[in-house]
Amino acid sequence: MAHGDEFLEPSTADTLRFRVEAGMRSDWTTEQFYEETFTDTTFLARRLVATPETRIAGALSTLLAGTRSGRRQSFQLGSDLILGDRLSRGVLHGTFRHDADSWRWTTIPRAEYERDRTFERDLERVRISADTRLRRGFGDGVNRLETGAGGEFMRARGEGSQFLLDRDVVRSTLGFEHAPVTGAEWRIAWLFAARVFADSVTRDHLEHGWDGHVRRDFEGGHFVMAETHGARRTARHPAPDTRDRFVEADVAAEGTWRLGTSWAGAVRAGFETLRYDEPDSAVFFDYGIARAQITPRFEHSSWTIAAGPRVEVLDTALGPLEEYRELSAIVEFEGLLPGTWWSVVPEYGWREYRISVTGVPVRPEEIGAHSSYRFVELNVYADQRIPGGIRARLLGSGRYEAHTQAADDSRSLYISFDVRKIF
Repeated sequence: MAHGDEFLEPSTADTLRFRVEAGMRSDWTTEQFYEETFTDTTFLARRLVATPETRIAGALSTLLAGTRSGRRQSFQLGSDLILGDRLSRGVLHGTFRHDADSWRWTTIPRAEYERDRTFERDLERVRISADTRLRRGFGDGVNRLETGAGGEFMRARGEGSQFLLDRDVVRSTLGFEHAPVTGAEWRIAWLFAARVFADSVTRDHLEHGWDGHVRRDFEGGHFVMAETHGARRTARHPAPDTRDRFVEADVAAEGTWRLGTSWAGAVRAGFETLRYDEPDSAVFFDYGIARAQITPRFEHSSWTIAAGPRVEVLDTALGPLEEYRELSAIVEFEGLLPGTWWSVVPEYGWREYRISVTGVPVRPEEIGAHSSYRFVELNVYADQRIPGGIRARLLGSGRYEAHTQAADDSRSLYISFDVRKIF
């Protein structure tokens, strides 16, 4: 018995657990989206599909998690399988961590295969990636240095693959974190990525980026926070355009102050910008977007509700047809109980373009211009536990736009419903 784990303290006793979820998933949508295209310009217009599409699939997820060596090592091995009439996907993922004195080593491998036959496509995609991080503490429990490296392999073929360039990626990071128990915490990091595209040599590029974060908490539940992200991309080979030679950056700040036990005020503001080395007035033009939101919040023991105005402004010198001012009212409701999480966010607003058309363009400067519109948008997420070990998830997003030019009116709806039995 002296060689068993029964003599370990509960806090250091190793653990092992296995979970299986099996069920069905259904998606209904009226829109089509392309992700990670690496082919676009500043703005990708939404592509509306005339006929709604419904997808049904069986879903199976497994997770094996545990610890070793007195919890100094931990691991997670999981799989997610979706087999459907139009969309099938298989994912294998893992996380391995090892702690030794002031060091922590973490690696995250992932492999994914997808067969997508939605919206008259027949697209196959394979993606394999792995990232590893090494964190070094300095014995004070406050300061940490972290470095990491990783890579990615992605290949696509079939109808629709023209929107997903095959690519090989190598990336690395170097960061420093200061996280005391009290006072200001902050983190700063440098990121690097090199991407090679088998489909297009002219798209090969290098990217240096940064990531910064600072937060300060005060007595009484008040806090302020600011963060910034950005990247400098350069093309590795001469290219016919400037799409891969630019600087992008964004900065955001947020603050919350308590107004008693149930009331709080929150302010969010941010700015993002994109600057090309050789901008033009047609496709690759510089722009900046500013956003701000003020939302007083009421907090109950199990739910919160916040409401207030939100404003967004886009300015650009070379693409005046894209400039707009947007003002909206937004409500954010969140309910949280044991086994239940609901989030409902409706929004109503008006977007006014600097150059707006109300009918057939008659002046040269109106050619290609957008029409201003009012919009209503609703986003819903629900995670509900049901007796019998059943979990139901609902994800819904809907938007309606009424334009000054009626021909531009648009509506979109996406609903996903997932029901699984947890074993």
